[in-house]
Amino acid sequence: MKRIDLVLFLITMFLIKLPPFYLSSATSRFLTTHVVAKVIIGIIFLYSLINTKIRAKLNHKSIIFPLLFFISQTLSIVKAADTVLFLKDYQNLIIALLIIILGFIYGQSKKNSSFIYKFILITGVFTIFLDFIYFLFSRQFISFISIFIQKEMLPVYIINLDRNRYNLYLNTELFLPFFITVFIISKEKSKKRSSLIAVFFTIFTTIISNFRHRLLFLIFVLIAFGYNFYCKRKEINIKKIFTVFFIVFLLASISSLFIARTFFQKNIVNRLLFQDEFEDVNSINTRLNNFENSMKLFYSSPLFGVGLGNYQLYQGNNKEFSVVDPIKRNFMVESRSDPHSIISKTTGESGIVGGLALWAMIFFFLRRDWIFIKKNDSYKIFAYIVAFWGLFMLSLITPSITIFRGGWMWFLRGLIESNYSEEFSS
Repeated sequence: MKRIDLVLFLITMFLIKLPPFYLSSATSRFLTTHVVAKVIIGIIFLYSLINTKIRAKLNHKSIIFPLLFFISQTLSIVKAADTVLFLKDYQNLIIALLIIILGFIYGQSKKNSSFIYKFILITGVFTIFLDFIYFLFSRQFISFISIFIQKEMLPVYIINLDRNRYNLYLNTELFLPFFITVFIISKEKSKKRSSLIAVFFTIFTTIISNFRHRLLFLIFVLIAFGYNFYCKRKEINIKKIFTVFFIVFLLASISSLFIARTFFQKNIVNRLLFQDEFEDVNSINTRLNNFENSMKLFYSSPLFGVGLGNYQLYQGNNKEFSVVDPIKRNFMVESRSDPHSIISKTTGESGIVGGLALWAMIFFFLRRDWIFIKKNDSYKIFAYIVAFWGLFMLSLITPSITIFRGGWMWFLRGLIESNYSEEFSS
């Protein structure tokens, strides 16, 4: 029987992979699935501190750099003009730290590692199924969940649907490395077929979503595995593998592009060609402007920034209040509250201290992963590494502070670091 604390932890990871839902008719933001997940994560962490055997596993350098980054964000409170906004982001940061620590702890056992890997595959299949159903029945889907879903999420989905964009923000592309790995290492034909079906629908839902950052994630995964296959060309039948995945990619791409063009008069190719200035160019300009604004905040308070979560205080020109439609107005309010980049956010909100801590953590992780990839042939761990860096790449151009958008990035990092621990038995 699996340990109850591990099972509970994985349940919380499943909950935060989905959008936040209300748990009562009162629609209080303090009674949602994500709040419950955060509370459970906190309880499990406290249990880990009490358990001597588990506590001993925390004495490892893998935890140092995430901890330093957390401390750097904590110090930014000295410049925070709005403490409530600081605490709103800070509680998400605390949970992110606990997630990476718990992932590190539980991944050190070989039995746990195998169980967690199966959990990731099951979660991946479920989220891709959900993504596909959302595409097929988007309006009905939104109508159904509008009663339960946290109100801050609804405007985002509705506005995107009005623009023929289909995205539940589940980041299903992170599961693609795991599906590809199943095809490579499995000897059972049924598992190989199932993995190829999962790969097909991952590619299909990514392209038909009309979101460029999802396509970027997809391309990153394919390039990473293509390079890995090339490096191992003497050990595997590279011609057969490339042929199989090329056919799957071609079928998924052609079918999704054709359907999008037929029913919506445009597809993601139009977005890549910047044919609509308002839709396709403005989003890039906004991110560049956000970085410029973050640098201005950095110059105004270079050491500690303006305080975690306080970016939004300095960006509003109150344009959203001239918008009559409440859905569009709420969408604009939510959009301008975050600079849409972990680099911009950290630079402006926590200054030199936060920026140095972030880059130190990034290079620490990058160096360890590169050394591991060069010396080891584990496809499973390579899948974790590719998924993590894909999510990190997204954090450079999309919001990532909430556990819904960034929780799995820290979860995967904890699991990767557990494989670098002396405690891990291969």
